[in-house]
Amino acid sequence: MFKEIYIETERLLIKPYNMMDLDELYNVYSDENVMAYIPEGVMSYEWVKDLMKWMIEVCYETNTPDNITKFAVSILHKKDNKIIGWCGLGSLDCKPEDIEIFFGLSSEYWGKGLASEAARAMIDYGFNTIGLERIVAVVDGNNIASQKVIEKLGMNYKGRLILDDPDFSGYDGELYYEINKDVYIEDKHEKEHDMLERMNDFFDKRIDEYDTHMRETIEKFDEFYEHVIQPIEKQSELKVLLLGCGTGAEAEFLFERYPNAQVTCYDLSTEMLQAFSRKFSNHNIELRQESYFNLIEEDVYDYVIAVMTMHHWDYNEKLELYNKINKVLKPNGLYIEGDYYVTLENEVKYLNKRAEKLQDVDKDIFYHIDIPFHHTTQERLLTQSGFNDFQRIYINGEKEVHVVTCDKYTKLLENK
Repeated sequence: MFKEIYIETERLLIKPYNMMDLDELYNVYSDENVMAYIPEGVMSYEWVKDLMKWMIEVCYETNTPDNITKFAVSILHKKDNKIIGWCGLGSLDCKPEDIEIFFGLSSEYWGKGLASEAARAMIDYGFNTIGLERIVAVVDGNNIASQKVIEKLGMNYKGRLILDDPDFSGYDGELYYEINKDVYIEDKHEKEHDMLERMNDFFDKRIDEYDTHMRETIEKFDEFYEHVIQPIEKQSELKVLLLGCGTGAEAEFLFERYPNAQVTCYDLSTEMLQAFSRKFSNHNIELRQESYFNLIEEDVYDYVIAVMTMHHWDYNEKLELYNKINKVLKPNGLYIEGDYYVTLENEVKYLNKRAEKLQDVDKDIFYHIDIPFHHTTQERLLTQSGFNDFQRIYINGEKEVHVVTCDKYTKLLENK
């Protein structure tokens, strides 16, 4: 377990010590800034060499989940392909019954969130792989940066260590933190729920349970999608555009009624489009893995359909999209939108929460954040984009899941 650890995070690879990494680890252990608050202080080349040999030949071989002496591993920066520090777990010298987390990172890489990324991976390994029930941390009161890392991990401050043993005088007065496994896991689940994920990553990760999730989320699933397809009329060459097509729930209902329809699909998720392709390989489909903000205006369609996808965009983004959709529709074409809608009060709350989440991130990246609107907001935005005859043709209970159709839908109904 201990000599085979390989943990990959977004930017780092955490791996066992290897004597081939001696020079790079020595650069960190000899960094005065890194070692300023570590009792051993700056370490010599031979000292680092002996430490690594002890870790590899003794600790990795003798540690067990129930008896951990010291367990340190290297932190490799993936992009730079360089060892930039260490992290680990081990018995706290002054309180052997406690297992502490420790870490050190080259000062060249400070201020980038890398120490937190490595330490979080190590805590996760301690709780979920080794099976620890509690982990502690000690830190010098003047080491503000490490205190922030420890607090980001969700560790709770318990006070200062008070020690009378002169052998451990270096620990006397250190700040003492702890976290229990159940608290950590609960906190992790809450953070994952609120965590920002790129749109494509979000759906790629959930491909296996996506269809089940949609059926559980949309009450009266079949009835809902039947109403999405209801406004579509048979034509000799029916051209339909699906936005955020996912695995193709709307396509399934569409092809059931119009098996010869020509369907173009936009989606950011590789996994979703592959699933779509497997389901409908015998039909006339064109898959485009890109943002539907990049619609090709030269293409024209009889119908554009967007189901459970438009609730990710704010006012200006929707206006941009609706204008583009209007341009790719044939004269008298219909835009059909099935989604979920909220009260005006909750609409404001969702928008404010989204603004908070996007405050310090790249605005050019599409993140998965729900911001559903009230149906009157939808009508206003669609009207501003040049659509008319706004109809709410299906409303499904408290969730306010319904279909919006625009343009000449009223006149089409009258002519049936």
